[in-house]
Amino acid sequence: MTVDTVVYDDLTLTGVETTVKLDRGVITMSPLTAELYGGQQSGTVVLDTRTDPVSYNVNLNLERVDANQLLSSISPIKDALYGMVSANANTRFVFSRGARDIARSLNGRVSLNLHDGSIANVDVLHQMSAIAQFLRSGKPVGPVTKVT
Repeated sequence: MTVDTVVYDDLTLTGVETTVKLDRGVITMSPLTAELYGGQQSGTVVLDTRTDPVSYNVNLNLERVDANQLLSSISPIKDALYGMVSANANTRFVFSRGARDIARSLNGRVSLNLHDGSIANVDVLHQMSAIAQFLRSGKPVGPVTKVT
């Protein structure tokens, strides 16, 4: 199956290609490849439609995906994490109300690598130094914390 664009709430995949297997209410898409927020994703998705709500088993590899767009599309967290994320995920989740519920029921293993990352509206170094009182500089609180 080849699909130009898949949109589910705020989650958008483009250039989707997969082989689909239907087996008594279990839908397997493998291999599944797509473009995702400036990057690439590949892997396998298994939907079990015999349960209510539908359960998903997702084994994906993400390469250079925009972290803010991805997190904003699957959770209520907006404009908080920036950078390009690469990840390997072997996860399970259910959702019945929309894509933003994915993060709420997410379970499994994920390894992340964030390139040129930052957390908005938090200056971790300043907060830590204020708590420990080991840094007394006139430096103002920064708008972001750079992370790798």
